[in-house]
Amino acid sequence: MIKNNRYWSCYIIFKCILFQMFFQFELFAPPVLEKTRRFQEGDILPYVESANFSETETEWWGKVEPGRSELESRWNSEVDAEIQTLVDTETGSDILNSNEEYKEAFRAELNLQKEAAQSQWLSDITQFIQQKLTEFLNLKSQEKEAVVDEKKSDLIGSINPIVEKITQEVLAKPGIKAC
Repeated sequence: MIKNNRYWSCYIIFKCILFQMFFQFELFAPPVLEKTRRFQEGDILPYVESANFSETETEWWGKVEPGRSELESRWNSEVDAEIQTLVDTETGSDILNSNEEYKEAFRAELNLQKEAAQSQWLSDITQFIQQKLTEFLNLKSQEKEAVVDEKKSDLIGSINPIVEKITQEVLAKPGIKAC
């Protein structure tokens, strides 16, 4: 009977330790970051609209790239501040890790969330900028075609009077007859 009680006592203690371990690890799941918002087209649109008045692709990029960099920097600052706030207020620990070790693991998990969201954000903004650049280049191509067509028409129109004048001068000379 004593052996049986000892067995059950050890079993219950073991179960309590396991429960405590799983309970602590369950608390480790960090919250979802709120500042990792997706790319919004309206954020970069003022830069793109301003760039659309450019004459060249280089000039266009010169107006869009600073805006993209500013938006990315702002996004990173907001998310980093949220991560720091969450880590600073974290008081958790478990039977294997001190509070500082727990905070570092917590920070690492939050940084993984940030990296995944940032990758998506960068992909979205790059795709949007490429689409707007293609539209800009198509518009510039159409404008240049129109200018070429206009110059061609002007050139053709300016050739006819010159040819006509030369022809009249040649025909006005004595001894030359028109066919």
